Amino acid sequence: MVLNTDLVPADNDPVNLIKLAPFSYEKRKCILRMGPHQPLKEDMPERKFPVRNGRSFQVSWFTKIFPDGSSSIREWMSYSKIKDKIVCLYCILVDHIDACIKIKIEEQSIPLLPSLIKAKNEQVAANRLVVESIIDCLLYLAQHSLALRGHKENWTNYIKGNFKDLLCLMGKYYPPLGAYIEQHK
Repeated sequence: MVLNTDLVPADNDPVNLIKLAPFSYEKRKCILRMGPHQPLKEDMPERKFPVRNGRSFQVSWFTKIFPDGSSSIREWMSYSKIKDKIVCLYCILVDHIDACIKIKIEEQSIPLLPSLIKAKNEQVAANRLVVESIIDCLLYLAQHSLALRGHKENWTNYIKGNFKDLLCLMGKYYPPLGAYIEQHK
């Protein structure tokens, strides 16, 4: 799927992103693909982060160092140059306490959606063909002024009635209809 990057500004400062809310799925994916706004000192005016009350932001906060020495980038952490604040990118996108979990679940499950949609569309198409076959049987019987029912109409009877017998005959040559009949006996 190609995402429209015109939906989001080139500068992904959290303050600019908040103005774009509410976020459609496509906007969220564009923003996540851009990643969090994590500027370096070199990207800042005067080549340093602003100092307030003797404190300033540290670039090292973007990375989590584990006891074994390995590290991980905090994908959720986004720095706003405009407000000089740290913001949770996921919280901006879904506006919820469980934002990180929701985003991670969405990233993991979204690849399944196309296959689920495809399977559903295939099932709908097969059902339509079965319904068309049933309608064709009904039309055939009506055009020939034949009754739909017989005297006894159980699926276990040898003669099940005109309609059921015709459906069974067509089901022999059209497997989706045959499977439908077997499923609904």
